[in-house]
Amino acid sequence: MGEMANDLPFIACGQIRWKGKKANMEIGETSVIITRTAKPKRKDKNRAGE
Repeated sequence: MGEMANDLPFIACGQIRWKGKKANMEIGETSVIITRTAKPKRKDKNRAGE
């Protein structure tokens, strides 16, 4: 994930206040394709749909 973030093009979107200080906000985005099978975290199968 970190390697991918280093290659993203970022676009300046303005200034924000972060922890009491002004900071420049930049946004980068990309598409991701997940190719592995999902691994459900639910352990109690009887509680599905709650």
